[in-house]
Amino acid sequence: MDIHHPSLSEREPALDLVADAFGNPRARRPAVRAAVLTDPDYSAETTLLATDDDGEVVGHLATKRSAIALDGEWLSVARLGSVCSAPNRRRRGIGAALVEAAAALYPDVAAIILNPAAEEYVRVFYETLGFRAARRTIGCWQVLAAAVPLGEPLLVRAARAGEAAVLDRLYVDHYGQRNGSKQRTAAWWDRRIAGEPLLWAEMTPRTLVAERDGQAVAYAVVTDDDDHRVWELAGAPDGATALLSHEAVRHGDRFTVAIDPHDPLWPLVAVCAPADLSPEPGIVMVRAQDQGRLADTLGRVLAGRSASLGGDHRTATVTAEGRTLACDWTELLCLVYDGSVLAERMEAGAVQAESNHQALWQAIFRARPATRRMTDAF
Repeated sequence: MDIHHPSLSEREPALDLVADAFGNPRARRPAVRAAVLTDPDYSAETTLLATDDDGEVVGHLATKRSAIALDGEWLSVARLGSVCSAPNRRRRGIGAALVEAAAALYPDVAAIILNPAAEEYVRVFYETLGFRAARRTIGCWQVLAAAVPLGEPLLVRAARAGEAAVLDRLYVDHYGQRNGSKQRTAAWWDRRIAGEPLLWAEMTPRTLVAERDGQAVAYAVVTDDDDHRVWELAGAPDGATALLSHEAVRHGDRFTVAIDPHDPLWPLVAVCAPADLSPEPGIVMVRAQDQGRLADTLGRVLAGRSASLGGDHRTATVTAEGRTLACDWTELLCLVYDGSVLAERMEAGAVQAESNHQALWQAIFRARPATRRMTDAF
């Protein structure tokens, strides 16, 4: 078996493998395939293939250098996605070899992260490679279109080519303090502006902008494919109201908004008789990579939560009010990302702390009030 970056002639067979391994017919659609193969974030330099002795593509993995927000700090990460092997070559170490080869491409990031498939055996596979599951929440509320307030008569239009930097600034200002929000590239925004179809979801997102005095003050990422959804809403309240009103008029009955009650724009949704359609929490898998970089970022995050961080190469120790909690660095990242798993981790013995001080640690390792957006799928 050989692991390498794909040649030009191997990129189409790689997408055939993705289609077969995941049962994903979208990977064979010309429009989706054209979008993927011209995506700068899915380049040969960031993709790995496994081939057998005959040169057949039997494994695939895509990577992306990125960062995730933790209390306003950006943690450097490498994201892995589309990890698969040929259905007739499974359980032969191909996936594990691809993951380790991908990790070797990014020795300088604080952590490796990925969104696994839902099956339990997939989670177990990544746990054998040192990954741990952090909790991931998805908020989804159905609103009555007739209950959406009209707001100011701002101009609502499609996002334009060249507006990536403006939209990203609105995104970071709105979501940058929220744990788990991902750093985005200009190419990501360009794809959303162009309305390209997604590989991993049956939808073609469009980006709308609310404009005041010639300036973009809010945006929404919307789809009509998966019922009718506002997957993302960010910016000034008057602009966000104009965008919701625009979608209410266009749809005319009910539509869903990906948001949660901790969002600054939640009051705009709360007045629309929302019904909670949020699914059960899922997971994101994480693994510590460069322990020094991870400790540096988590140390600043915990200092903001009135705790201090120490430890050695293997074990992280967190001190607060004279009490100490200890775990490995990957477990600590899970707790900082979403502390709702604290009691479970303590009971399993992965986190060592006095159980009668759990309230102290729960105040430091808070539950994550952020929403994952489908448009951030790899």
